[in-house]
Amino acid sequence: MDPTPAASSPPVPAGHHSGSGPHLTIAIVGAGHAGQTLARRLSARWQVLLVERDAATAAAVTSGIGGTACRVTVGDGTSRLVLERAEVSAAAALVAMTGDDEANFECARIARELLGVRRVLALVHDPTRLARFSAAGIEPVLGSGAIATLIANRLERAFQAAVSVGLGQGEIVEVMVESTSPVLGQPLRSFEPRDWIVAAVYREEELLIPHGDTEIRVGDRLLLVGRPAVLPAVADYLRGSIPRFPQPYGSRLVALLTPRASAAYLAEVKYLASAAQISGIDLVDDSSEPGAVRPAKRWRLNADDDHTHRLLERALAIPSLGCLVLPSEPFGLLEAAGLRGSALDRALGRTRWPVLVARGSFPYRRILLPVTPQRNQLPAVRLAAGLAKLLGASLTAVTVTPPEFVVGGAAIGEQARALADAVAVAETHRLAIATEQLAGNPIREILSLANEHDLVVLAHRPGDRSWRLNLRPDISAYLAQGCARSTLILPVWPGGERVG
Repeated sequence: MDPTPAASSPPVPAGHHSGSGPHLTIAIVGAGHAGQTLARRLSARWQVLLVERDAATAAAVTSGIGGTACRVTVGDGTSRLVLERAEVSAAAALVAMTGDDEANFECARIARELLGVRRVLALVHDPTRLARFSAAGIEPVLGSGAIATLIANRLERAFQAAVSVGLGQGEIVEVMVESTSPVLGQPLRSFEPRDWIVAAVYREEELLIPHGDTEIRVGDRLLLVGRPAVLPAVADYLRGSIPRFPQPYGSRLVALLTPRASAAYLAEVKYLASAAQISGIDLVDDSSEPGAVRPAKRWRLNADDDHTHRLLERALAIPSLGCLVLPSEPFGLLEAAGLRGSALDRALGRTRWPVLVARGSFPYRRILLPVTPQRNQLPAVRLAAGLAKLLGASLTAVTVTPPEFVVGGAAIGEQARALADAVAVAETHRLAIATEQLAGNPIREILSLANEHDLVVLAHRPGDRSWRLNLRPDISAYLAQGCARSTLILPVWPGGERVG
């Protein structure tokens, strides 16, 4: 094949192909898998000039893409004569995509310096060579960095780094703002950022151009631009990492000293306060004046159930209450039938805070999270994930599907989606989570599995007693009463409303 360009070939205006149509021309050197994929993607909008030294590969590309949108030249892409024969000078841009950094550099250099191609890009495999390419006016694309960023974007759904805009080095990221973000309601001017800015805000389906008065809201997607070294930490902060228990509900543990409070109960309260680094503990006993609470060292206990309820009223009135702690109570036929209430029943019907029934199964090394398709369960998932991360405990999410003839086929799909949601929340916060998908009686299966764990975390719909009729039940109240392990229950009110 004659390496010299045809003398009769008329000059082609730079950036346009010699055929009909308005398409710009792109030259791609190297028809490996990446080069072929790029050629196919661009062929609908560009005239593609492809240079490949292997004749068999070039023939495969020609038959694979076809049409007039791609013209293949066989030859060495580092040869000026071959590039001239391929009419690379007519291209608006050239991309060198061989597997050899030196070949890519030389090809791009010739195209830019000798053939007048305005924009040249080159695939770089060795990151230590990036500066050399940039100094020569060649736009380097680090292959390993782009692949790593794409995979990281798949794994970390709430943190998206850009690979196809800017430098592609992670200096542009998108982050979703969660309900735990410390900047909710704050105007952008209050941030005083260094080395980064909020370049855009996506709110629902609308693009907002941010200014100093723009306030951050839950669900906003923030487009951040800044130095790659600082952006991950900034994104984590703005997004709102899982708060330290018992936040965001409050800052203090409040424990009831009912007649059933034992030394083991008190030891569990102290363990949780120490392990979670909670500075404030309030112990409510019968020596407290009405409306007052004191951290007591001597416990005077009253066996009167009505008095226990009065203690509960005092506890719920404490400022900064973050988690209410109750001792275990008997759970017999009368309680199961709803004929006799308990302090837990009353607390769940009155509070928006987590309620811990301390049964002595501490330290909490293994946490179990029963998952159901009920609405507003995600706050309980975040609560369990936050505790697991704080305590260094393992977290297992479990769903139990009754027989299909009892609940219907749709319920099985709902269970699977609820479990997937729990996994997504944990992965968002970089927390490993195990899953169990069981079949059978949900109460029996969960109570059995709970015996292998130290703490059970439940979401509860206050006022819902349908579990007693077994009609698509919220079984959390039954589980909370009947479980033999310590149980943390989060009341979740319809529509997300919580009553304090």
